[in-house]
Formats: sequence, C-alpha cells, structure tokens
Amino acid sequence: MTLPRLSPFSWIALLILLYEIEEQVQFPATIRLLENSVCQRHYAALGSVGVPVDETLCKIGAIQHRLATIRGWYSALSVIPMLLLGPLFGRLAEGVGRRVVLALVTVGIILGLLLIYVISISWRFLPTELVMFIVIPRFLGGGPFMAITLHAAMIADISDDNNRSQALYRMFCFKLAIDLVAPQFASLLIAHSLWLPYLLCGLSLGLTLPVIIVLPETGPNAKAVSWHGIKESLQPAGNLKKYRQMIGRTAIKLALTVTFLVQLRYNSLQLLPPYVSVRFGWTISQTAKLLSIVPGISLALYLALPSITHTALQRYQSSIQKIDRTVMQLFCLALIVGTAVIAALPGFGSFIAGLVIVSIGFNIRPPILAVLATCIETTEGVAQIFTLMSITEGLAHLIGSLALEAVWGVAVEAGPGLYTLPFWVLTGCFLTAGALAVLLPDMATPAQHSLNPVDPDGSDEASALLGATETR
Repeated sequence: MTLPRLSPFSWIALLILLYEIEEQVQFPATIRLLENSVCQRHYAALGSVGVPVDETLCKIGAIQHRLATIRGWYSALSVIPMLLLGPLFGRLAEGVGRRVVLALVTVGIILGLLLIYVISISWRFLPTELVMFIVIPRFLGGGPFMAITLHAAMIADISDDNNRSQALYRMFCFKLAIDLVAPQFASLLIAHSLWLPYLLCGLSLGLTLPVIIVLPETGPNAKAVSWHGIKESLQPAGNLKKYRQMIGRTAIKLALTVTFLVQLRYNSLQLLPPYVSVRFGWTISQTAKLLSIVPGISLALYLALPSITHTALQRYQSSIQKIDRTVMQLFCLALIVGTAVIAALPGFGSFIAGLVIVSIGFNIRPPILAVLATCIETTEGVAQIFTLMSITEGLAHLIGSLALEAVWGVAVEAGPGLYTLPFWVLTGCFLTAGALAVLLPDMATPAQHSLNPVDPDGSDEASALLGATETR
C-alpha cells in the first residue's frame, strides 16, 4: 500500500489521537455501563421498580458497594497482562517490530470492549462480575499500557540524538491536549446513550489498524516476521541478579517505595466519578467533565517547567539533580495537600480546589525517573531501573484498585459521614511518600551534578521506554 504524504511523526500522532479518544471516552462510559448493569439487576431482583431504572435510583449504598467491588477486581485484573507479559512483548517489539505488537494490542483492546459491552447490556442473563474476564483479551498484546509505551518508543525511533527529547516532549503535550478535550465529548455521549460511547471507541480503535498497516516499521532491529524470529525474540533477556542488586540499594528501595505510594493517585482518579456522583448527586456523564482538570493542569505544567528549570539552572546555579529532587518533593506535597482538602472540607468548591492541587502532583513520574537514573551508572542500567519502576507501578495499581475500591464500598454503604474515607487513606499514603522523598539520599556523583545522567545522547531511550510503561 502506498503511504500518503505524511511524516512518520504525523502518522504516530494520528495513532495517539485515536487511542486517547478511546481511552478517555471508555473510562467514564464503562463506569456508567457497569453501574447500570448492577442497578438494573438489583431492582429487578426486588421487583419493586419497573425496568429500566433511572440513574438517580442507582446511588444507594447497596448498589454502589457492589459496583465498587466489581470495579476494584476489574481494574486490578486488567493490569495483570502488563505485569506478566510486558517485558516479553517489549522484547517481541524489538525483534519483529513495533507494528506487530501494536496490532495485537489493538485487537485485544477491541475484544475487551466487546466483552464489557455484551456482559453489561445482558444484565438480565449474565452477572456483571463476568467483566473481570477482561483479563483474557488483555493478554493479547498487553493492553493499553503497552500501547502507550510503544507510541513513545516509535517517537524515539524516528528521532535523532538532537531532537529526541523535544519529540517526546511534544508527544506528551499532544496527548495531554487530547485528554483535556475528550472527556467533554464523553460527557455528551453518555448523557444521550449507553451504547454510543462504545461505538465511538470501537470506531476509533478500528481506524488505528489501517494506520498501523501503512505506517513504515520504526524499530531499528526489526526483522521479517517469522516463527523463528518470534521464538528468538522471546528468549529470556537480562539477569535477575542485576535486578536484585539494584533493589538491594537503600536509595533505590526508597525511590521505588515512593513510586508505589504515589501511583495511587491514579486510583484516586478512578474514584472521582462515583464519589462525585454519590456525594453531590451528579450523573456519571456530568462527572466526566471533571476529568479534564487533571490533564489541563498537567499540560500547563509541562509547558512551564522547561523554562522554570532553565531559570533555576542559570540564576541559582542549581544542579539538575537537585531540581529533580525538589520538584519530586513538591509534587508529593501537592498530592498530600490536595487529598487532605478533599477529605477534610465537605463543599463542592473545596473539592474542586483539592482536585486542582492534586492535579499538580500527577506530574511526579518524570522527576522520580530522573532521580532513579542518578543511582545508575550505565545506560543498560537505566533501562532496567525503568522496568523496575514500571513493575512497581503495576503492582501499586493492582493492590490499590482492590484496597481503595473496598474502602469506598464500605464508606458508601456506611453513609455520608464516611464518604471521604478513601481520601483520608490516600492522604496517609501520600504523606508517607513525602516523608520518604525527603529522606531519599542524593546518589548523584560530582560528575552527574554537572551533566544530565540519563543517556545524554538519547541513544538508549527507545529500549528504555519499552520497559517503562506508565500504568493509569
């Protein structure tokens, strides 16, 4: 097939656009679908209300408790394929190409969407708990987390040593801009129909397949796809002894513990629609609009931080390592203050203020990556430490999904007085992370204090990114 006259970056940007539309629309749409399924089954069993049941009747404790349990297991199980097969698919992407793995990811996500929709609309015949079987199609490619990583790796592939960092920076800004707008469309679609958002998600993902076909392979080591090549790519790589040695270092232990605790910020985002819906009487479609706050604040910070960093380096003669550590600590503080405001102050205005403050802390991952990189002396070590961070984030997502949804389920059934209990739990977790971030020793060498330690020429960024999936 002849490739239309678009730059590779433009094709990859189109892929990111289509994937992010699907992710941002399906998140609130799935919450509403599951809530509707649980709600309809609840009232049908009682026989006291004619079906279909209006959404306003779905906010009672018994329904929300069951919904929280289902969502906790659904969210936890969905990350297992990335934890188990992420490194394997990363090696496959290096051996036979990014496009093959990305196509597998896309098909797996489409099958997962179909599974959720069919089970949710078949509430008369199928229990809603069956959505937990989404883990099965996610094993095909690793799920959305692998797609995010492959997009970044493809951008790194097509960039040279001089513009790679700038290209990745533009990619993440573009992604945040989509995340800022897409929830508004999701809100409109959910308000009109339960199936329309999923139709858009299916079409959006379906359109990525022809883009993947016409996009030239970007992987520098990719070979022709063959069974021998696949087996060769999947041979065990690396040495577990190296990972054990890394984890044995105190600074890395502390940094990974901070990573685990602050990863719960994404679980707080998952709680946002049901919390606002129950506490303030909003519909799920209305709560979807609030999801734009986090990417909006993040985009503003992404645009401002380079100039702030440059000013600090020039005016205060501060090392980049010290700036990274300080920014990490400040972002921890934002998470602490934001969740504490939401938990302590009951009004909607204070909730919005707390959400804005928490949104600042959502950008903590890049400085943690930079701090971890100062503990490593080789570019191979950087890729390995990023993989460790990715695994830590996946474990945090799995445990946090189960724990926080269980806490929310107890709180919502107990009554309004305990609605903020999950945010008190999160405040405690973030407070612990902040204390550890302050205690984290400076591991940078004198040479690193005058030079960026993270692969200055950018030559290893693609392989590192394949092991550095961000769980969300």
